[in-house]
Amino acid sequence: MDSPGGSRVFSYAFVILPHNEGVLFPPNNQANAANRVVITGAGVITAFGVGWKKNAEGFRLGKTAFRPVTLFDVSRQRVKTAAEATLPEMPDTLLSRRHLERSDRAAKMLLLAAHEAWHQSKWAPSENLPIVLGTTSGGMSLGESYFRQATTQPSFHKNQASRVTHYQAQRQALDLADAFGFSGPVTLIANACASGANAIGHAWELLRTGQAERALTGGYDALSHLVFSGFDSLQALSTTTCRPFDAKRDGLALGEGAAVFTLETLDFAQRRGNRLSSPDATASERRRGIGFDECCGQSGESHAGKNRLYQRPRNRHATQ
Repeated sequence: MDSPGGSRVFSYAFVILPHNEGVLFPPNNQANAANRVVITGAGVITAFGVGWKKNAEGFRLGKTAFRPVTLFDVSRQRVKTAAEATLPEMPDTLLSRRHLERSDRAAKMLLLAAHEAWHQSKWAPSENLPIVLGTTSGGMSLGESYFRQATTQPSFHKNQASRVTHYQAQRQALDLADAFGFSGPVTLIANACASGANAIGHAWELLRTGQAERALTGGYDALSHLVFSGFDSLQALSTTTCRPFDAKRDGLALGEGAAVFTLETLDFAQRRGNRLSSPDATASERRRGIGFDECCGQSGESHAGKNRLYQRPRNRHATQ
């Protein structure tokens, strides 16, 4: 969000502004019932590929997408595989080609997922559109490159300044606003494996309580040597096959990807006449306009046990 001084406002988890700047998300003082929240766009990229359809098919069929790591040297690690994504050509946005060349894998995956969601939603650029993202490592690969060059070639400074800039997670979030021509407050949540789910829940709460009418939200992380070797040195990575919740599991497996949703209140979506959707809704439920609340929010609790759609989600940390 552009402040009177021309700077942008971002936060990690929460934003606190000076009293003379007002509040970032002014509460709705009307004593109305909580807003329904709907999903009007969903974008994703993982090792399965780019696009919601391709990934949903992989999830439902129980496919695996682990392969030998090629992004960095793993010859000294116990585990040598991960769910490494293949990045396609970047879509056309308002970002310059030079800017994209300076961006790392995490930023590019985030942009790919956001591009799919943005175009599904048919949103138009505007002011005061919140971005709520979850990430653990942000542009960690740029930090690694900076450290490597600083320690091996301390007098050589080429590209170091741009690495510092693009390494920061708020820069990657602001890139989304610049790519699609909108502005608004940025909230970043870093909570390990739950970061993305926490971010989506926070965005949902903003809309449900009337603090915003729409929000761009999701999570992203890229594989990096530091994170991979760190988990491996703790012997937390599986040397066989990742088997969540299996009594004989022997560790976790790392991957990378990004998923972005366009959330908006039901009233806002209906006013602009957009199609409502939910990734797991049936055809009849889509025709009725099934919303985010009923998929994983509080209003779906009364339906628990009646339909698989209404089961409250369980978000687990991989390290638990």
